[in-house]
Amino acid sequence: MASPLIKAIVKGIEPVPGVFSGRGSVAFEVIREGEFAGIRMGVGDVLVCRGDARQGDHTVLVAQGLGRPRLGSRRGGRWLGDAGEPCAEERWRSAGKLVARCRRTRQGWIADLLDPVWAGEQAPAVSQAPVPMEAPQPTAAQLSLFAA
Repeated sequence: MASPLIKAIVKGIEPVPGVFSGRGSVAFEVIREGEFAGIRMGVGDVLVCRGDARQGDHTVLVAQGLGRPRLGSRRGGRWLGDAGEPCAEERWRSAGKLVARCRRTRQGWIADLLDPVWAGEQAPAVSQAPVPMEAPQPTAAQLSLFAA
């Protein structure tokens, strides 16, 4: 299965109502399904990054300049793309450690915590009880189709 395709969500919008908000969280929407690091991601899922990505962590890499965000990781002191290819530090920056995948169900949002402790902070209490769907839906900013 191919790697998922993602896009950034406009800053200032709470991507998943009542679950992740506030300082330091950056959200991305999955726009083509796929699998990354053993995690299956579907269209409409929201990926949440927070804090700093360190050695061995998974992240979303954001292009400096034109380009679409992509999944990656920190290995051997450098960024690697979703297929294991090197990504230049001058071209890509990390949005933070990938900490959660949120998905919508008929009952509401479900958050799957990928890392329950973030940079010395305790993760928010998140149950598997869905958040009601009546909450406003996020609008998204589309990035360029051309990534280098």
